[in-house]
Amino acid sequence: MRIREAAMQQRLIAACGGDNVKLFDAAAASEGRADPCVSQFLPAPGVQVNALRWNHTNHVLASSGEDRRISLWLKGGKLLGSVPQLESDPADVLDESILAINFSSKSSRYLCSGGTGKVVRIWDMQRKKCIKSLKGHTDTITGVMYNCKDEHLASISTRGDLIIYSLASGSRITEVKDPFNQVLRLLEYSRSSRNLLVTAGDDGSLHLWDTTGRSPKASWIRQHLAPASGVGFSFSNEKVIVSVGFDKRLHTYDTSVKKAVHSLSCDAPFSSLALKDDGWTVAAGTTNGRIMFYDIRTKVQPMAVLRAFNPSEAVASVCWQRTNPVPISTSSWSPDVALLGANGEETPAIMPDPLPASGRNRPSFGRPESLTVANPRNAAAAEESSNQSVWSNSGSFILHSSKATPSGVDDMEVFSPLVDVQPIVQPLSSFIDGLGETKKPSPPSAIANSDEFQQTSHQDEHPTTSPRVEASNAAELSPNDHQTRLTKAREHLAAVKGLALELPPRLSASSPNSPPSRVSPPQPSSSSFALQLVQRALEESLGSVQRAIHEDVQNLHLELIRQFHIQQTETASCVEKLVAKQAEMMEELQALRKENQQLRHLI
Repeated sequence: MRIREAAMQQRLIAACGGDNVKLFDAAAASEGRADPCVSQFLPAPGVQVNALRWNHTNHVLASSGEDRRISLWLKGGKLLGSVPQLESDPADVLDESILAINFSSKSSRYLCSGGTGKVVRIWDMQRKKCIKSLKGHTDTITGVMYNCKDEHLASISTRGDLIIYSLASGSRITEVKDPFNQVLRLLEYSRSSRNLLVTAGDDGSLHLWDTTGRSPKASWIRQHLAPASGVGFSFSNEKVIVSVGFDKRLHTYDTSVKKAVHSLSCDAPFSSLALKDDGWTVAAGTTNGRIMFYDIRTKVQPMAVLRAFNPSEAVASVCWQRTNPVPISTSSWSPDVALLGANGEETPAIMPDPLPASGRNRPSFGRPESLTVANPRNAAAAEESSNQSVWSNSGSFILHSSKATPSGVDDMEVFSPLVDVQPIVQPLSSFIDGLGETKKPSPPSAIANSDEFQQTSHQDEHPTTSPRVEASNAAELSPNDHQTRLTKAREHLAAVKGLALELPPRLSASSPNSPPSRVSPPQPSSSSFALQLVQRALEESLGSVQRAIHEDVQNLHLELIRQFHIQQTETASCVEKLVAKQAEMMEELQALRKENQQLRHLI
């Protein structure tokens, strides 16, 4: 039996005002029923709460604010835990107000945050610690969000900067500034396009960005007559954007025509905004503690009004539960599963994996003191370790490498996937070299015929066997046949090792009728056996390296295409400016010619 949140139709909507967080029955609230509040809690009495986010299972709500930590609450109101923890590493302790938080798009293992510390932090909810600090901002960070593929992370600041980070490398791939240098307060990624996002700020302007370019794709200049306080994409149609502001206005935009297509007003300034998964139902918080519910398609008047907080408290953040959360079976439910899901360990990697694709185990993103590649036989133990309690103090299974990671290195600055892959070709080569020096050659007939190989081996094990059988088998080959087969064997080994093996001298051909001298029986390390062994070893060891190189080259091609697109966009922008300037000069030239002609007529 599964807990089907989809059937609940987004039963809960979370809102915060002042130091209080409340959960409301969404159906009762939208219908205007009395007392729809089902739960409430105080993260830190007397301390402002700034942001709320539901996780992907709809069971855990994350809150952050002036208390300098991120609290995790079960929807019943019980505190699940917080990051950073009181007993955590001093490096993780925050000395900042947290203004924005967001879970990764595909899971709830990773959560990003930003605030007055001017640093974007990525938290691992399974390990309860900060695993990466992304720098680049010089002022307070007001918004952070993952894109829909969990490939990039965007952040904005009060200085008007928009920075896009690559989660694969931790580097900044795009840095742009608001065209009007406004203080940016709002950031929202499209739910279906990996490169589309919208920003808004204090002068009431909105900008739609394609992060592969350097200038806005569309802009709505001073659409609000006061600072914007909420913005979002419609879940059902990414061409529809909704925004609210302190000017008491709600605007709906159509990006295909690049203009506002619908507006409505309220009797109080709007302070926050959240769109439901249906794409049309909007919950807008106000500065007097109310939440207004609108259908942006047709209705001008609100469908319902919820008095969530006291009139003196503004609704700082509103957040709907998901329509289709990740289901959890009742038999496996636990606080850890409620946060991470039933398969919490199988989350998208946001950092480079130190192993090639074919040899990966589940990654762990710690700072191991010593690194070694895990033995496949320990896979069961690794899985059991990775399923340990999220909030326990036991360590998790870690992939290791042969090099020690310095304690001061960031977790995202992990080595290349091609480094520290230990090939087995060299030991085999030395093994074959030893064969040429210490072993005598086997009869070529044994090299070519496995039956004869088994027969001669059997004779060696039983010395009482008549020597006539051995002599008759050896006499069947002429010295020329011996020479031909030995030459072929040498060529095969040389092709594998890259150099010719020094085989013992050829058999004497001075007396064609004389019986060949007795040689030792063949060993399992003869040329045919060694050739097969080396070929299989090369295929296994080089196959994973080949795939890793292919992935690296593919990523390089994609990066080159992206850089080319950016340069192409910048060049097109420069050409447009030149054409416009040329047109102005032509107009001015024509005006001068007219004026010159008039002066001539007057003279």
